[in-house]
Amino acid sequence: MTSGNGNGRPGKRRSLHPYRDSALAYGVLGGVVVAVALLTGSSVVRALVGGGAAFVLATAWTWWRMRSRAREWERQHR
Repeated sequence: MTSGNGNGRPGKRRSLHPYRDSALAYGVLGGVVVAVALLTGSSVVRALVGGGAAFVLATAWTWWRMRSRAREWERQHR
């Protein structure tokens, strides 16, 4: 007998640090926003504000959704 998702493929491994991993991913996204803004001729301040906003909004949204799912799971499995 094998464990997995039923198709002979191994199950998806979950991260041990999902909050950290999402912050790192969105930090990279923020860096891409800054790079694109600078390459297209935007000012440095505007680029940094845009990159920072992308990081903060995306990270906050993801963390809020993760926490909501965790609370819902806890409610269902009491």
